Amino acid sequence: MKVYSDKKPPIFFYYTSPKSKENTIIRFCENVFETEGIWNYDEYIIEIPNQSNMDNYIKNHYAELRAEAIGGPSSIQQLYAKIDYISMMSGVDIPTERSIGNG
Repeated sequence: MKVYSDKKPPIFFYYTSPKSKENTIIRFCENVFETEGIWNYDEYIIEIPNQSNMDNYIKNHYAELRAEAIGGPSSIQQLYAKIDYISMMSGVDIPTERSIGNG
């Protein structure tokens, strides 16, 4: 989403979701530039379950969270896709955490 502001945005910021106190909304700000005192940037939003130390969690999982917010596959989703491909090509069923206990 394109955003215009009179203040320079941080790289990311987060807050408790107004819909669910157990979730956090993270906003990523990219392509930031200033024109005649107005800051222009693209903002990508994702909602995730609360973590005990959100600052560190976001910094440690920045690329994955950002990719998911933008709408692309996260690194975990990319890994699952590669495992699925290897499983399909080899004919060997490779169990993954997402398939354990799902029948």
